[in-house]
Amino acid sequence: MEFIKILNLYPAMNNIGKTKDVVYGLWADGTLAYYNQAWIEFARQNGADSDFLEQWSLGRSVYDAIPEEILSFYQNLFNSVLNEIPGDEHTPVQHCYECSSPETFRKFQMTLYPLQAQFDQAILVVNSILVERSHEQKCIQPTDPISERYLSLHDLLTQCIYCRKFQRNNDEHQWDWIPEWILDQPRNTSHSLCHYCKEHYFSKTGFTI
Repeated sequence: MEFIKILNLYPAMNNIGKTKDVVYGLWADGTLAYYNQAWIEFARQNGADSDFLEQWSLGRSVYDAIPEEILSFYQNLFNSVLNEIPGDEHTPVQHCYECSSPETFRKFQMTLYPLQAQFDQAILVVNSILVERSHEQKCIQPTDPISERYLSLHDLLTQCIYCRKFQRNNDEHQWDWIPEWILDQPRNTSHSLCHYCKEHYFSKTGFTI
């Protein structure tokens, strides 16, 4: 069954295509089944061109976009939604995350709804903006991109997957905001989670990473 036909079975979601929230739908195997106009606009506002949108057409697995370090977390998260019974009175599964640009700090709340029609299972994912402001308003001071401060013994830069800050090589708890590297990520960048994001976004979810 087409995803939009499944959505039509849920009257409360009939206007989801018009919302300003970034919305997409997934089949049970994690492939993209739907996205609204706000999804396209958000991608374009953040530098996506026509080639990017073509690469992320319907049928592409969302897991291809998730870094390995947190892949199992999102697999468990989506599977937990599929185990819910659509229509039952329950609190939707929710998860907060950061998705900042070089100029703007943004925090989103992801709300996941289980959908089902006959033998087809799907997930509707609604991403609502919680916080959006300039980094100056958040009192985040940019740091100069001095490689010697951040290169590991293996000549790698370590960036947090969530807040996008870079770890200093002489202090594992010091992570700095470097706009130049956010805009144009160095090729020798590896990824991890800073101590704050790991504690703030994952410690209370019940899922391991």
